[in-house]
This record gives sequence, structure tokens and C-alpha cells, in this order.
Amino acid sequence: MTANFSTELLSDDLAAVFDDWQEQVTYRQVASTLDPATETRSETPTDTLVAAVVRSISSREVADAAGMYRVGDVWVLVRDSDIPERPPRRTSRIVRAGEVYSIVGYQRSGYGLSWQLHCRRA
Repeated sequence: MTANFSTELLSDDLAAVFDDWQEQVTYRQVASTLDPATETRSETPTDTLVAAVVRSISSREVADAAGMYRVGDVWVLVRDSDIPERPPRRTSRIVRAGEVYSIVGYQRSGYGLSWQLHCRRA
């Protein structure tokens, strides 16, 4: 993508948001294998420390979402350049302050600078 006035402004705005609100979280990629002989599944995690802006999904958003959101869900904003896979996979997880969250949905910003991850405690 060719940078233009709009992407430069958005990039500056995103940097300001991260400067003010970022925290470190772990982006955990999970590779899963199935042993057909024992019918057991094993998981191998690969952790990457990333900067994120995290906010709780409000009770109003939960009430207005017809079951799409739950109390305790969070939005996790991450820079596109920081995450190890694109798009994020729903088998991946976010670890924040010892709590593990599943990625239940995501949306990429219009200019591809960031991802908003909808996460739920696993």
C-alpha cells in the first residue's frame, strides 16, 4: 500500500493512542495435532509479546448485542506489524495479566494499520 496523507495521519493517531494506553500482552499462537491412535489432541503454543490497547466491552454493548458479546469480554487493539499471523486465527489466544482469552472475532482497520480483536476468557 502506498502511504498518503490519510494513512500518515492515521498512523500518527494510532501511535498516540498506543503511547497513552498500551500495555504488554502475549499473543499465543496454538498449533494443534491429533494422535489418531489415542484420539488425543495436543497443543503447542508459540508466544509473542505485543503492545496492545485493551478495554472492556461495556454493559451497554453487551445488552445491545443480542448475545454476541458477554460480560467480561474485551477489545484488544494491536498493530498489524506486531502480530505474527495475518489474519489472526481463532485458535490463537491473548494472555493478559495471567488471564487467557480466546479470540472470538476480529476486524482489520480500513487502512490495515491495526486489528481489533474481540476476546473472551478461555
